[in-house]
Amino acid sequence: ATHEWTDGILAELFRQAAYDTSVARKWVVFDGPVDALWIESMNTVLDENKKLCLVSGEIITMTGYMNIVFEVEDLAVASPATVSRCGMIYMEPNSCVPTKSLVASFIQHVVPSTWKEEERDEAILGLFNDFMQPALDFLRANLTEYVTTVNNNITQSHFKIYSGFFGPFYPTRTYEVPKDKMDMIPIIYAPLFFFSLVWSAGASCDSAGRKKFDKWLRGEMKKHQVTTEFPVEGLVYDYVFNMDTWKFVPWLDTVTPQVLTVTNETIFSEIIVVTTDVVRYKWIIHHLTTKDNHVLCVGPTGTGKTLAITDKLMNDLEEMYMPIFFTFSAQTTANQTQDLIFSKFDRRRKGIYGPPMGRKFIVFIDDFNMPQREQYGAQPPIELVRQYMDHRGWYDRKIREFFEIQDVTLIGAMGPPGGGRNPVTNRLLRHFNFIAYPTIDHENMNRIFTSILNAFLKNDFASEVQEMSTLMVQSAIETYDIIMQELLPTPAKSHYTFNLRDLAKVMQGVLSAESKCVKNKKDFLRLYIHESTRVFRDRLVDDHDREWYDELMKKQLTKFFNMRMQEVMGTSDRLIYGDFMQPGADVRLYDEVSDFSAMQQVMVQYLDEYNDNTSKKMGLVMFIDAIEHTARIARVIRKPGGHILNLGVGGSGRQSLSRLAAFICEYSVEQVEIIKGYGTTQWKEDLKRILRGCGVEEKQTVFLFTDTQIVKESFLEDVAGILNSGEVPNLFEAPDLEEIMSKMKPICVAEGLPVTKVSMYARFLRFVRANIHVSLCMSPQGEVFRNRLRMFPALVNCCTIDW
Repeated sequence: ATHEWTDGILAELFRQAAYDTSVARKWVVFDGPVDALWIESMNTVLDENKKLCLVSGEIITMTGYMNIVFEVEDLAVASPATVSRCGMIYMEPNSCVPTKSLVASFIQHVVPSTWKEEERDEAILGLFNDFMQPALDFLRANLTEYVTTVNNNITQSHFKIYSGFFGPFYPTRTYEVPKDKMDMIPIIYAPLFFFSLVWSAGASCDSAGRKKFDKWLRGEMKKHQVTTEFPVEGLVYDYVFNMDTWKFVPWLDTVTPQVLTVTNETIFSEIIVVTTDVVRYKWIIHHLTTKDNHVLCVGPTGTGKTLAITDKLMNDLEEMYMPIFFTFSAQTTANQTQDLIFSKFDRRRKGIYGPPMGRKFIVFIDDFNMPQREQYGAQPPIELVRQYMDHRGWYDRKIREFFEIQDVTLIGAMGPPGGGRNPVTNRLLRHFNFIAYPTIDHENMNRIFTSILNAFLKNDFASEVQEMSTLMVQSAIETYDIIMQELLPTPAKSHYTFNLRDLAKVMQGVLSAESKCVKNKKDFLRLYIHESTRVFRDRLVDDHDREWYDELMKKQLTKFFNMRMQEVMGTSDRLIYGDFMQPGADVRLYDEVSDFSAMQQVMVQYLDEYNDNTSKKMGLVMFIDAIEHTARIARVIRKPGGHILNLGVGGSGRQSLSRLAAFICEYSVEQVEIIKGYGTTQWKEDLKRILRGCGVEEKQTVFLFTDTQIVKESFLEDVAGILNSGEVPNLFEAPDLEEIMSKMKPICVAEGLPVTKVSMYARFLRFVRANIHVSLCMSPQGEVFRNRLRMFPALVNCCTIDW
C-alpha cells in the first residue's frame, strides 16, 4: 500500500457541485441502502456545519444551491443522528402508484393507436377493472410465492407480456397496418389479456398456488360472462394462444415431437426431454427478452432453471443476441461483477458502452441471491445490478465518470431465500418478470425419466428388462420423496439436503448398464439398488439411518417388483460395481463384482503399478472397506462431470484412495501445493493450468482439493464455480483466451457451431466440464464445515457424497 489518497465518487461529485458557480440547483442523490457505518461520515454535512470532511484532510463546504437527497427502502439500520437531521417523506405505494394509474398510462401510451379510442378504452379498461386488482388481491390473500413480489411489479409484468403481442399493430413511417390485422384486434385482445394475467399475477406462486389460481380465474371469467374460454382439461397454465387459429392450444402442440436417443456415450446432464414445462418457460423467456424485458426464474434447486436458460441462450436465439454467463456466490463482490460484465463491452462513443453495434447482450446471472449480506444488510453486487436497472449505467472507478450501458438484458435464476441464500431487495426485483419453477410434479418426473430410460433400454436389452422401466422410475421417485421427508438436515448432519439432482444421479447410474452384463430382471434390480445406495446411503452418518434406508429399500422392492430383498441380493450384503476388473481392457464394462478376493488382488495390482510409476509411494493395506471406498470414487469420476465430496476425519485415507481411483480410471491427478506466501495469484495460475489441460489438451483430470488447502475462502468460491459450470469468472487474460479460441475454432467448424467468441468459449467449457473431476476431501466436524455448505451450495448439489 502506498497510502496515496484517491478520490471516491462522492468526493468527486460533491466537489463538482460545490465549485460550480452557477445559480442552478444541484441535487446529490444517494440512491441505495443506508447503514450506520458510512452514513456517520456524513454527519458534518447533514448538521448546520454543512461541510464534507475527507480523510485526506480536505474540507468541502456545501453551497446554498446544493441539496442532498437519500432515496432508501427503509431506515431499519439508520442511526438516530442521521434520521434526526433529514426531513422525511414516506412514499406509500398504493397512494403513489395505484393500479388504476398504471393501467390508464398503459392504455394511453402503449396500446396501439390504430385501435379506435372509444372501443379501446371500453374493452381493455373493462378487463383491467374486472380482473387486475382482484387478481392481485387474490395473490396476496391465498397464494404462496417463492419470493415476495410487489403489486406494481406484477402489473408492469402483465403490461410487458401483453404489449409483446402488439408489434404487428403499430404503424411506422414505412409500415401501414393492414386491414385484416386491424380486424383481428377485437378478437384477440381478450384471450391475450388472460394469457398475460396467468403469466404475471399467477406466475410467481408454487404448484399448489397454481391450482388455486386456475380455479379462481375460471370462476371469475364465468362470473363476468367473458366469452373467452380456456379448455376444460388441465390448468390455464397448460395452454398458449395461437395467433393463427385464434384458439388456446396445449404447449406441446407448438413444437415438433422429440425423438430421444440415449446411449452409454450420451452426457446425462445435457439430455433435455421436451415437456410442457420446458416448452412454456423457454417460450416466455424468448417472448420477454427479445422485447428487452428482464426475467427472473425462481424455484427450488434441481428444477432445471439453469439448464433451460442455458439451452435457450446457446441454441435457440437469433444471432444478434450474445449471451454472457455469470454465477454469484457468497464471496462475489461488486467490483468483480462490474469488471466481468464491463470486460465484454465495446466503447460505442464517449460515455456509452454496450455490445458490438447491431448486437444485444443477454447476461445470465445464476444463484442471483447468493451474495453475502454486509453487517447492515446491504448486498453490493445486487446494488450494482440495481444501479444499471434504475439508471442505465455505472461509474467508471478509475476516472469516476458515469457511463451509459445500452442493449443489455438480464436473466436471473435463484432459489428461495434460506440456507445461505439471502432475501434480495424489492427495489431490484421489481424490474423483473417472475417465472416460478415449482418442484417438478410426479407426472412430469415420470415422463422425463421414463423417456430417458426407454430410449436407453431399447439398445439391445432383453424385453423383460425393458418392461421394468416404468416401475423402476416410479420406485425411484417414491424413494426420493420419502427420503426428502424423513432425512432432514440437523447441525450434526448438515449435508442431509437432497434435491432432484440426486434422483437424476440414480438414473444416470442405471444408464451405465451394459446389455452384456444386465441380462434379466434380477441383474437390473441389483444395479438399481446399487446406484440408489451409492447416491443416498453413502452419505448417511450412523447405523440407525443406514438401517432405516435398508428397510425402505426392502419395502420398495416388495411394493413395486413383488420380490424380497433376499431373492435379489442372495447371501451377499455388499454390492460393488465397477469397470476395473480387467486391467488394460480396450472396452471397460461396468459390471457387478461378485468375487471379492479377485477384486482384492486386482486392487493390490493397481496399487503396485501406481507405486512403480511414482516417487511418492503409498503403503496402503487394501482391506474390503478401503476397496469399497476406492470403487465408489472410481464410479463417480468415470462419468463426465462426476465430482465427489469425501467426508471423514484426517488420516482416514480420503486423498490416497482418490489418487488410486484416478489411477484406475487412467486420469491424471492435479493438486495445488501450499507453500509459504501462497496466495490468490499463485492459486489463479494453478487453476489456469488445470482448466487449460482439461479444455485445450482434453486431459481427463482429477482435481484433488482438501479443506487444509483453503488458505482463503475465495479459493472455495472458485472450486464451487468449477463444480457449477466448469468456469472461474475472469480467470483467463486476453493472451490465454486467444490460445483457447485458436484451439477451439477448428473444432467449432467441424461440429457446425457458429465461430463466435461466445460459441468457442462455450465449447471450451464443455470440454472442461466433461474432463474435470473434483475430489473434495473435507472434515465434517465443526461450525466451519456447516458454514461452507451453506455459503457454497454446489458442494452438496453438484457432488456425490461418500461418508
